Amino acid sequence: VLNWAAKNPVRFEDPKASDSANKGEVWGKIDNDMLILNRDVLLDFLDRNGFDYTAVSKKWAERGNIKKTPQGKYIHNTKVYGIKSSYIKLILPQDDDETDADGFMQVDPEQVELPFD
Repeated sequence: VLNWAAKNPVRFEDPKASDSANKGEVWGKIDNDMLILNRDVLLDFLDRNGFDYTAVSKKWAERGNIKKTPQGKYIHNTKVYGIKSSYIKLILPQDDDETDADGFMQVDPEQVELPFD
């Protein structure tokens, strides 16, 4: 899901912003440490890729990757760019110290050598 969102960043921009490239659908927004996704968009993506939302959301909850409402639900009725709908809030992984400012990792020189000819 994170890769899919990363491949479609324009769908998470405010279409009303003057500098926005989004002239189409809004799937949600990325807000600090949270990926806020329209429920129907996420369910459609999961279904097309052979995943069951109920099973996936339970795994996300076990790992602490999904935010619950005060009532313990996974679906939040909230506004994104002024549009009230049902959204799912995924907690984004925090940056680790192993990457540089461009997102590259330092590699151990021994890893560069291939173990075969």
